[in-house]
Amino acid sequence: MKQLLAVKESINDSLPECVRFGYGTFYIHTDRGQSFIKSLSEGKHVTKSLDFGVGLFILSMIGAVASLLFLVVSSLISPPEPTAAQDPVNLVVIPGVNEFLPVSATLYIIIALFVAAGVHELAHAVAMFAEDVEVKELGVATLLIIPIAAYVMPADDDFEELPARSQARILSAGVTANIVVAVLISILFLLPFTGSPITAFFAYFSSVFGTGVDVAVPISSISVLTNVLFWTWFFNINLAFVNVLPVHTLDGGRMMKLAPIVTGYSTRQSRIPTTVVAVTSVTSIGLFAAMLFIPLYFA
Repeated sequence: MKQLLAVKESINDSLPECVRFGYGTFYIHTDRGQSFIKSLSEGKHVTKSLDFGVGLFILSMIGAVASLLFLVVSSLISPPEPTAAQDPVNLVVIPGVNEFLPVSATLYIIIALFVAAGVHELAHAVAMFAEDVEVKELGVATLLIIPIAAYVMPADDDFEELPARSQARILSAGVTANIVVAVLISILFLLPFTGSPITAFFAYFSSVFGTGVDVAVPISSISVLTNVLFWTWFFNINLAFVNVLPVHTLDGGRMMKLAPIVTGYSTRQSRIPTTVVAVTSVTSIGLFAAMLFIPLYFA
């Protein structure tokens, strides 16, 4: 372990100040741009927008869990044929490894991931400033050149000391921003020059539906604009869906931890919030796993 730490420190000593290395992952970070983000947080309707986001987040969480439950029950009643969607490899967001993410779409996927993660974390940062939480650092975590996460680092203890309502506003802001971006792109797709998202979806994901789907349009014929819009829409939707799940470490799990406190059933010092999150985490992960692997069990 000491040798690994020494190697890590040696690598970090040779990197620019704005880059850190952490066991295979690079963290590109900055403390710049905070004045701009703070100006966004001072908008006239920011507080109302954040409150709207809390409601949207709760509805989205209920919808996401209900969708997983519906898919699991449907699979138990009438098990579908296994498809590429059940291959665990296809959960990895690496072009060329994931069957649905071809190498030819790598640039579009990287752009889309940067936009989805950037919008998500920017919204968290704006909400932090609106709730008077100091932002120490903003950054992106990458696996080589592939962005795998973005983050906003608040000042120590500032977030934990906030009232539950303020915490909920901050936690829900990222998902709300992702949903807004997805809706805006959906509207853009109504314009004649943006192409068809349905065509793009079936071009990339036809194997989800088995062998019976005929893809009339090859991937190579999809325009650059359509590709950028489609993948940005796709990753914003997926980032929102994953983050609303009530799983520990995700926004949904942290929101669920607030639920017993807000409703008066518990205090911050009680074990009840942690127990609630543990139960919802196991349940959500179990439903997700069942959705993926039930078709393989009955195959």
